[in-house]
Amino acid sequence: MQDIKVYHSIWKYLLCASLCLIFAGISLCGHRTTIDWIMLVVCVFCALFFLYQIVRERFFGKPFLFITSDAVFVNLVGDFIVRFADVEKFILSTTVAHNTRKQYIGIKFKKDVELKKNEEANKIKKSMRNFNVRVAGAQETLLADGLNIRAEELLYILNERLEQYKMRHK
Repeated sequence: MQDIKVYHSIWKYLLCASLCLIFAGISLCGHRTTIDWIMLVVCVFCALFFLYQIVRERFFGKPFLFITSDAVFVNLVGDFIVRFADVEKFILSTTVAHNTRKQYIGIKFKKDVELKKNEEANKIKKSMRNFNVRVAGAQETLLADGLNIRAEELLYILNERLEQYKMRHK
């Protein structure tokens, strides 16, 4: 079974980085108030983050998602692994706020794994998990927007790999 690499869309990230730099440039025009300096720092930081993600994924070969036959390796600021042995199913969740639609892949863990994750979590992580369950229907989610693959395709691939894993480990 071939491993699958999923990257963030380079064009969307370059567009976001460019917009951040444009806003940083705008903040340099005219009178420089405290708000302008804060806007400059935030915009430059965001632009550097988008550029860092591009360099990390494309030049250092570290994709956002690396899907194998046994697990999904998620490479974010805090890398983590989702093992198919712990997952019941993957679901697609969509939220709409302020006319912006976001799609997430929800990870529905098996009951014993969910309980263990809740027991090991501190108060902040527990509240985040409860919020995720209310909003997305699962304790943990992966943002499915801005990738080089559609959310529906990613969901299909993940559930297909999960079923294949279950068939191999009956």
